[in-house]
This record gives sequence, C-alpha cells and structure tokens, in this order.
Amino acid sequence: MERLKSVFASADISLTGFFESAFRDAGLDGRAVHSAGEFKKKLGDGFDALLLDASAAGELTGLNSAEEAVSGLRKLYPGKVIIVLADNASSSGDVVALLNSGASEVVCKPARFRVLAEQVKSLVRFVRPAARPGRSRFLLEDGTLALDVPARRCFLRAAPCGAQEEVCLTRNEFRILTELMGNRGKMVSYEVFREKIWPSRNFAEEIKHSLLQHITDLRAKLGPAGARIQNIWGEGFRIE
Repeated sequence: MERLKSVFASADISLTGFFESAFRDAGLDGRAVHSAGEFKKKLGDGFDALLLDASAAGELTGLNSAEEAVSGLRKLYPGKVIIVLADNASSSGDVVALLNSGASEVVCKPARFRVLAEQVKSLVRFVRPAARPGRSRFLLEDGTLALDVPARRCFLRAAPCGAQEEVCLTRNEFRILTELMGNRGKMVSYEVFREKIWPSRNFAEEIKHSLLQHITDLRAKLGPAGARIQNIWGEGFRIE
C-alpha cells in the first residue's frame, strides 16, 4: 500500500528532523520545505496532507496572511487535508478564521509531530469520502463542535486550541444534529425531522415526544455546545 504523503511547510529548519522522524515512525512519507520554491514544487509533486506553519504562510505563498494562504490552498486542493500550526497565543477568533478559511484542523504550537501523524491518518480518512457530492463536515462558528458526516463522528473542543474529544451519539442523535448543523441559524420543523428520520411514522405526538427526548440527550452529551440548540415552541428546533 502506498504511504500517505505529507508536506510540512515552515521557516523553522530546526523542526525538520523531528517532523520527518515522527512521520516515518508512523508509516507516513513526510517531507519538510522551507522556501517558496520548495513549497510550490513539493505541492506540485502531489500530497495527501499539508502541515502549514501559520507564521511562515505569507512568506511561503506570497499572500498577506495565513487565512488568505489557507483559502487559496483550499481552492487549489479541495480534497486534501490542510492542518495549520498556529501560535499558542492564538485567540479563539484567529482559530475560527483559519477553520472558516478552509483549514481541516488548527493545532497550536509546540507541535507534537507523532500525534499529528495520527491526526493526518484520521483526517485523510474523513476527507476522501468528502469528495462525494454534498457537504460532509460542519463546524460551529466558535470551533467547539464538529461533525464528520461520512464517518458519523462528532467531536467537541473545550477551547480553541484544546484537544478534540469524540462524543458517542446514537444513530438518530447524529442524524438530528446533522440536520440542525446543516441548517445552522434556521429552524428545522417537526415535519422535516419526521420526513428525514421517521418517514414511516405518522403519529405527530409520538414523533414530537421522541424528538424532544433525543434533543434532551444531545444537550446533555454536548455540554456547553448543547445549549446552542434552541426550542422554537410548537414548531421545531434551531442551532445557533
């Protein structure tokens, strides 16, 4: 089986050995680049995942900011994993801006390259199914909640640069949350939930009771993020 190809783009040459050794131990093909020329050539050679040092993004791409760099790279490589290494002092707004620009993940420095190697493997599995039509990954604006639809996995993050924690959801809980996240800021009616989740059931009160119980369980499992699920009395639910 061909090894996944990863590119680490950073101006810090001292990290090269740590990166390449850790990724080699994880069974990945890792290559570090430190100049705009090397960066362009290595991406042209093909890759599965890019680890981009935010502090060097402008220098390597010729753009004004890491957000612009990520946005441009995402347009060029829509099916690739792009992990941004951000400064440890990055604010919530900085992290969210990078995620909204198209980053698959944002990791705060100092980087633990062995852990990053495993994240690359996991994210590549997520991104490859995402090449199919339809949206496959949803994020709340503050980056605290993420859904991977093809893999049916839900992740919570307590802080912008904190570690992700997977939350175990039942099949229907995940489908309800996917519907809410896919229509973020809009009300999803009881009728829509019935059509999408319980198409063979016609008893409105029974469906409403089941939905209310699932919403209660979701709020409990999602913690603070669960409080974002709002009850539109008598009509449906919305997530902000």
